[in-house]
Amino acid sequence: MDVFENLKRELTEGRIDPGQLLDLVVQLQQQLAVAQQQLAAAQQRIANLEKHLPATTKRDEPYSLRSEEQRQQGRAKKNARKRKPQGRRGRVRTADTIALAERTEAVYPAGVPAGKCRFSHTRVVLVAYDIYRVGNRFGQIPGVLGRSEFGIEIGTQIAYLVTVVGLSFDKTCGLVRFFQNLPLTKSQADALLTQLSRHWEREFDTLCTLLANSAVVHADETSGSRNSVWAFVSEKARVVLFGVHKDAATLARMLDPQTFPGVLVTTTRPCTPGSRGLRSAGPT
Repeated sequence: MDVFENLKRELTEGRIDPGQLLDLVVQLQQQLAVAQQQLAAAQQRIANLEKHLPATTKRDEPYSLRSEEQRQQGRAKKNARKRKPQGRRGRVRTADTIALAERTEAVYPAGVPAGKCRFSHTRVVLVAYDIYRVGNRFGQIPGVLGRSEFGIEIGTQIAYLVTVVGLSFDKTCGLVRFFQNLPLTKSQADALLTQLSRHWEREFDTLCTLLANSAVVHADETSGSRNSVWAFVSEKARVVLFGVHKDAATLARMLDPQTFPGVLVTTTRPCTPGSRGLRSAGPT
């Protein structure tokens, strides 16, 4: 608005030539014509694009944030009803395991007549065992560790396949299922190894004590592996460690340099770096 007022004032005062004013009007008309052509082309392009758009229909239901959340919840419930049921995961129920048993046997506490016992519970180890009790004394299933549902031979087999052979839990469970028709999950296999290690912990400590008090200990380990296998042999005990580091810490844990009184015989000399205090003997 200020531009037109200034232009009008300058024209009235005679500071602008009428010819210059005419040139300005012609220039503005040319710019207006170009702008109108561009506007017409844009409107034509919009009309062509709208012909290719799908027809839109007005929704009867209201659109808002709350309405959209309610629609999403409804779709989720519909999909949940259509979802196929998955197989059972985790531990199998005792009732289902008992139903698979081929026979049932009674287990009584050692040295107690059957007439003095009362029924306690049922545990399945390939067959169903009815456990009886007298006070806090329970009948013990032969060859079963604690409250396990598998015999010790299954745990020993899994320990051998995993630690000695080096198979994974998946392959180990597959072998047990194929050869013994025993469905076993990875979590059950891991639990069996834990039970077996706890059951043999006292015996393992006894073997380590006998080894540490031997006069001569022969030791050897696998080479070229971060997790190696160590073997210790003496006149009193034999100990094999799987999946341990090949370093002086593993050797010192078995044979403390400060308390080991005997001689360590290895395939190389000295036995391992950093094992000071151990008297070692090797090939000359």
